Amino acid sequence: YTGTGYSFDLIPNMNYTISAEKNTGPLNGITVIDIVMIQRHILAIDLFDSPYKTIAADVDNNEKINGLDIIQIRKLLLGYQQEFLNGQESWRFIKETQEFSTNYDVFPYEESILVDFDGDEMTNDFIGVKIGDINATADPSKLVSDADTRTNETLDFAIDNQRFAKDEIIEIPVYADNFDNIIAYQMTLEYNPSLIEVIDVLGETLDMRESDVNMAYAQNGYITAVWSNQDAVDADGVLFTIVAKAQRNGTLNNVFSTSDRITRTLSYSDMNEASGLTWNVRENGIEEDALSVLTTSVSPNPFSERTNISFELPVSTSAKIQIFDMEGKLIVNTENVFSAGHNVFEVTPSMLKGSGVYFYSVTTNADSVSGRMILID
Repeated sequence: YTGTGYSFDLIPNMNYTISAEKNTGPLNGITVIDIVMIQRHILAIDLFDSPYKTIAADVDNNEKINGLDIIQIRKLLLGYQQEFLNGQESWRFIKETQEFSTNYDVFPYEESILVDFDGDEMTNDFIGVKIGDINATADPSKLVSDADTRTNETLDFAIDNQRFAKDEIIEIPVYADNFDNIIAYQMTLEYNPSLIEVIDVLGETLDMRESDVNMAYAQNGYITAVWSNQDAVDADGVLFTIVAKAQRNGTLNNVFSTSDRITRTLSYSDMNEASGLTWNVRENGIEEDALSVLTTSVSPNPFSERTNISFELPVSTSAKIQIFDMEGKLIVNTENVFSAGHNVFEVTPSMLKGSGVYFYSVTTNADSVSGRMILID
């Protein structure tokens, strides 16, 4: 799977044992497509064509390839665990000269080389296998690989904008006009925890199970999700539904975004190439109230010295500007009467609590629009 070199001087006429070890970056090279490859192997749809793929698939270190290995990869991707279990290491180094009878009968394998050194130059090599990385995309020089080939295509998730009131339980259907021939996706979905809190994700057209979503970080404003199928899927209608509780009045515009905060955001319509994944809000004819905040933006974003929250109001009215940290703690809270049309509110680092992600909202008596800003050092 990898190519590098090593050398050292030895005292002649002595016996030595050579081995290699690397146990960093468990997620290096691992994406949801590796789950699909293991699924297809277990179901005999597409058997592994290399003994090293079998070694890579033994994630739980029990010398068997089964659903437990898939569970371990899913937990790593979703952020439930940060390392392999059962003594498994991130990399295994197999003696290059080892022969395997089949691509599947590979256990146990030799991870050391015995050398009777007589003084002449010798070459002894290992083959490094990144555990969990079935398609060999790991980069041994990094903790996390970005080696997946990305196409210009994207899977485009969409929700319809809707208005909600404080303490209301909101059901948010998620669609995708181009969910065609999709094998898998994974994502971190972020949102403003001062505006809503996600409390559940329900499968609809897609068979999403509880184990496909990590809700542990929901109160902090993000959840992670992984979905896969052994065969490509075409789907329309509601793919899944997000259930959330409103923390105050507002609309869904600018509430959600995807990121790589915990789980890298990717989609797959091809076994060999990763595509992007976008999140969009469809304006579906919500009538704007006379006091509605029409638009907001932050520029520059990210920022280091200062940034401006810009917003449009249809009439002169009182508006409250609030800024929250990632835990939903209120950092800035100011209220003033703003004029009709374009307005600007300046934010400087001294108003915040160090570098990081913050959420802001602009609220009138009738509406609340929110967004995200990033302060960098």
